[in-house]
Amino acid sequence: MNEVLCIGRKSLWAAILLVCHQLAMAGSDDALKLIDLRAGGEEGVVTLQGPDPVGEPMTRSVQLPAFESVCFFAPDAPAFRWIGASNRMLPWVAGNDLRQIYDRKDDQNPAVPPPNRRGLFMLAKLAGGEYLAVAALAGPQSCSYLQITKDGKLIAGYSTSGTERPQQGPIPLLAWARHDDVYAACAAVWRQAVTLPISQGRVRLRGEKAYPEVFKYLGWCSWEQFHGGINQRVLVGVADEIDQSDVPVRWLLVDDGHQTQHDRSIVSLQPNRGKFPEGWGPLLSKRRPDGIRWMGIWHCLLGHWNDIAADHTMRELDPYLTPRSDKPGAPLVPKVDAEASRAFYDAFIGSVAETGFDFMKIDNMSRATLDYQAMPNAARAEWFNTHALDIASDRHQLPFIACSSQNTICLLNTWHCAVMRCSIDYRRDAIVTAKSHVFQSFANTLWIGQTLWPDHDMFHSSDASSGELMAVTKALSGGPVYLSDRPGEFREDFIMPLCYADGLLLRPEAPGVPLPDSALQDALNDATSAYQVVAPLAHGAVAIAGFNLVHPTPSQAVRGHIDASDYDCADGLMQPRPDTLASDREGLVVYDWRNGRGGKLTDDGVDYTIEGFDYQLFLVCPIRHGWTVVGRVDKYLSPVAVQRIDCRNDTLTLTLHEAGPLVVYSEHGPVRCDAAKFKSIGNGLWRADILQGDGPVTLRITR
Repeated sequence: MNEVLCIGRKSLWAAILLVCHQLAMAGSDDALKLIDLRAGGEEGVVTLQGPDPVGEPMTRSVQLPAFESVCFFAPDAPAFRWIGASNRMLPWVAGNDLRQIYDRKDDQNPAVPPPNRRGLFMLAKLAGGEYLAVAALAGPQSCSYLQITKDGKLIAGYSTSGTERPQQGPIPLLAWARHDDVYAACAAVWRQAVTLPISQGRVRLRGEKAYPEVFKYLGWCSWEQFHGGINQRVLVGVADEIDQSDVPVRWLLVDDGHQTQHDRSIVSLQPNRGKFPEGWGPLLSKRRPDGIRWMGIWHCLLGHWNDIAADHTMRELDPYLTPRSDKPGAPLVPKVDAEASRAFYDAFIGSVAETGFDFMKIDNMSRATLDYQAMPNAARAEWFNTHALDIASDRHQLPFIACSSQNTICLLNTWHCAVMRCSIDYRRDAIVTAKSHVFQSFANTLWIGQTLWPDHDMFHSSDASSGELMAVTKALSGGPVYLSDRPGEFREDFIMPLCYADGLLLRPEAPGVPLPDSALQDALNDATSAYQVVAPLAHGAVAIAGFNLVHPTPSQAVRGHIDASDYDCADGLMQPRPDTLASDREGLVVYDWRNGRGGKLTDDGVDYTIEGFDYQLFLVCPIRHGWTVVGRVDKYLSPVAVQRIDCRNDTLTLTLHEAGPLVVYSEHGPVRCDAAKFKSIGNGLWRADILQGDGPVTLRITR
């Protein structure tokens, strides 16, 4: 047999059944072309020892257990795009028939074109209540995919995406896991992927990486406001306006529009002198300790959208470059050679560092694979290039946001990279796009979030349709939070709940993800239920948000419900995952952030409704010794604003990161504090406005 089933935890019996099934079919040509996941077992990896012989299909039929619902993550384009999907891997939801994914609705969200038949990840809720996660893998010879056939069958295939078949093995095909916990199933798939021999030194789990200091602070990006219309005057002007603003933006990202190029092929790493006559000096000089501290720059993986111009001026790079086709004057790309990739990216990223930038956004990463299609093995080129970029960024101490990078090769070459875009582009004042953007961002985090922090993209706080809602989604993401408004249009009331006065963000302990009931919810079409997301916070607290993402916006409200079981799901993406959240809790308090009220969470839970394109945000906090600290309630993630909590039977001591309105809960009567006046807001909740103190504020509260 050509397959090797790498046995995972408690999956030996499944492997034996799979082998027996294939032996029973020994007289059939299909015997070695079947991956049967119906036999049970917890997890496994299917790797081919070598490529299939010439003339035989490079695919396997995948037999799935009976399922009641499924979510297939695939591009929103029917043409060949699975390996170069950019940022457009979207969740496609169906019932118990894969063909339903391709049923178009009369009122389909116009921001979502039809799905591709090839994707990278699948999550199913089985008929018995368990969850099955299946992920396509990649290696130095090929990239695999999952494909749904027109008759509703699932196959797994592999390809070089070039002109030739893979020349040798091993060829990782897919990883799978089944578990009664949706987060455990997703985590097990990626744990297996990162421990494969070919993954060593190339990828690790998110919790094993250092999160870049720059992305712990509020930022700003030029793209959505100016697109390609940036120049020295515009960006220096923006930096000056930010400096004069009360909004503490601490980093600025120069996006597309700065390069010396023609036909979208880069000619030089120096900025366009027509736009930036004095180079980068005037902009970089705007950095200061109590203002914009970091400056970042945008580039594409292969230089620009159309790679490197044949008549470029960076002649020192010529030894590492090759034309991407035989066409005269064809753009250049790095040679398909590990050493050439390393040398190219060391020079490329080294030049960015020498110029004086502090971080990067690297775009067009997955689609760059398609620029090697005229060569024998495009997947191998992408494997070399993404790994070389990761090494060079670390060597030159330039962290980067990986963008347009949603393919498995990019995911499996992020040893140092900690942040990846999880969504399509945000677009200002575009409700239909915003709904899909939110849905995709959180759904994709189930798989992207295993190895990377998700980047939900920039947003306009002044967006009349979604400024506040977008701010909340960014807070829950745990990833970078950055604006794109003109500074004079900043909405401080939506922005300041994200951060402290110095721009430091209040971040969750792990990325926000859909609650189990929403993990396979068709959120754009389910006109009855709120799409619910959960994120773990400091001190055992939890944030749960509900969204109405239905298109067209229904006339009736969608309904949501939260209870203690939802609190217990919040640790799903924590790494390592604890046995339980707040094991010493005596109960839970729920706080309705927008309405400023709450109380002890009862067995009945909390019901709520959302009308129109909107959200609700709840904070669920553990009771200890009859106390709960909800936190600084002018911040979306209120409990995070508390640095230290010490609960005793009659005394609560806490330290706020900085002064602000504080809410606590006392189960045993009124509270007193010499340094603040608390007022009851009902149901055991007490609020005080802490107004004094430029730094941390410590309070001793009694009852």
